Amino acid sequence: MNWIKTKENLPDEGVNVLAIVFGEIKIMALCRIDDDDNNTGLIWGQVYDGLDGDVYIDDDYDVTHWIPLPEKPKQD
Repeated sequence: MNWIKTKENLPDEGVNVLAIVFGEIKIMALCRIDDDDNNTGLIWGQVYDGLDGDVYIDDDYDVTHWIPLPEKPKQD
């Protein structure tokens, strides 16, 4: 499977994908949350549980490429 450019195609909203974060040279599991208010870009989020069990969303990512998550491994 090849990486997909965000300029060519986007994942559905709320679907977790692997994404390349431009400038940070790292691959993260992110989801497309929504278009931004000005329709000039996208909001991507990384959702994680804090120590107190709350859910936080970071949305400061400049994603250039994404790929669907692989299937879960099968248990033996």
